[in-house]
Amino acid sequence: HDVSSPAGAAPQRWQCYVATRQGDARIRHHMVAAHGPGRLLGVPRSEQWMADAPRAVPDGRPDAVKYAGLPDSFDWGDVSGTSFLEPMRDQLTCGSCYAFAGTSMLAMRARIRNSSLNAANLMLSPQAVVSCSGFAQGCDGGFAYLVAKQAMDFGIPTDPCFPYEAGIVEGRQPACSKQCADSSQR
Repeated sequence: HDVSSPAGAAPQRWQCYVATRQGDARIRHHMVAAHGPGRLLGVPRSEQWMADAPRAVPDGRPDAVKYAGLPDSFDWGDVSGTSFLEPMRDQLTCGSCYAFAGTSMLAMRARIRNSSLNAANLMLSPQAVVSCSGFAQGCDGGFAYLVAKQAMDFGIPTDPCFPYEAGIVEGRQPACSKQCADSSQR
């Protein structure tokens, strides 16, 4: 995938790298081995971290064949005329992006797997995550991957069952409710 480079430079290839403490330690180890211990002194941490980060892979790499059949682009909003995307929603003044991201991801995966759920426009409740999850901090944030744990351990109701209201009044969020607001939407 091409990404733009600063100052109009030619596009470069990129490679995803997941930062972990182990990975950070491994990079430091390789830097010291390659450049000596003095290389780490007096260099901004951002430069230290990137010094031995994975490098871009040239276009002629051997495994390019396995990617040859992939399309240049793909849009979940138009898969043979069907959209699997949810509408854009506003989290208001609540730090609930994790709840929106997690519930949207889970709902879209279910909708992709089961066309009747897509036809019904399944949307899970970010409010249930914000108000009820023991794995998050309500309007003070959380992690989208823990929304999946919440779903696996306790389930997440649909959005019409527990509609989003956090952030309407700053500093207040609805209490957790086990009752469905619209019983026809269970």
